[in-house]
Amino acid sequence: MIRVFIAIGLVVLFLIIGLPACGILFLLKRKDPVGAAEKAQALAAGVLKGITGLIGIRYETIGLENVPKEGGLLFASNHRSYYDIVAAYCTVNRQVGFIAKNGLWKALSLRRWMQLVNCYFLNREDIRQGLEVIKSATERVKNGGCVWVCPEGTRNKSEDNTSLLEFHEASFKIAERGGVQIVPVAFYGTRERWERQFPKMLPGKITVIYGKPFYVKDLGPEWKKKTGAYTAERVREMLLEEKARRENS
Repeated sequence: MIRVFIAIGLVVLFLIIGLPACGILFLLKRKDPVGAAEKAQALAAGVLKGITGLIGIRYETIGLENVPKEGGLLFASNHRSYYDIVAAYCTVNRQVGFIAKNGLWKALSLRRWMQLVNCYFLNREDIRQGLEVIKSATERVKNGGCVWVCPEGTRNKSEDNTSLLEFHEASFKIAERGGVQIVPVAFYGTRERWERQFPKMLPGKITVIYGKPFYVKDLGPEWKKKTGAYTAERVREMLLEEKARRENS
């Protein structure tokens, strides 16, 4: 319980104290949008690593060498916890914006930081707005940027770390229309750190696994119209491998 108060308190403190830095970065973004986003992500990731390190959370990153260093990318992961975004920013080696639920728009300070790192806010009840988000994200990856999606659409609350909800196909239009690679990503252990025993926050290890990227155009005919299902299979394989590795260690 104390860890929760410490973590939330430090995050709120950062959002308040960090307002001047946020303002400076917004000014920089007018002249250098790429540089501003990279600086904002580096600052936020450093703070998040420090806060989570204080409460005993460790990150293990596997397969980061699979992530291309240049060119647009679509990262697609399972969604186990609110902690997934934290784990992503603490491990990823590219500047990346998440497609996040519209409810986060209401938190002004958080919203500003998410805007700085090129996140998108999706209203699931507004089809037209959703199409606009897909269009904007597609333009970003076409221009060499990176976007992260959680195609399950909501958190998977199963106690089985290897289970997945259906991966919705619409998200993968970003990669198909943008002509960029998809990087499958698996989160293992995020739910245990937060939701499973909330309001407690337990120390422990989170594993983030970056799989080998692929182009939609390179998939066989049985998968080209089922990119979400194909990606889900790649993520499931990584989760099963991590489960076996932990059980045998």
